[in-house]
Amino acid sequence: MISATLSVAGAQPTAASSYNRRVLQAASEFEGQFLTSVFGALEKTFTAIGAPPSDPGAENYQAMSMQALGKSLAQDGGIGIAKLIGRHLLRP
Repeated sequence: MISATLSVAGAQPTAASSYNRRVLQAASEFEGQFLTSVFGALEKTFTAIGAPPSDPGAENYQAMSMQALGKSLAQDGGIGIAKLIGRHLLRP
């Protein structure tokens, strides 16, 4: 996740820093959802076309794994989308 820094170490959070944290958190969550969507589409593209899932509920587990992968990547810095959004929204 992208971290918002306070200008003075140990200072109480201000309204601006709280806003910055919320913007960066939302940007990170957006990137996670975007990556989940991309990975889900890629996974469907590269699986056997027209083949039924081998087990009941397999599609649900695949969707959950794509969601976990997208969220994990976004929390670890992602591909830069959250940083770009944060930089744009938090411009002085």
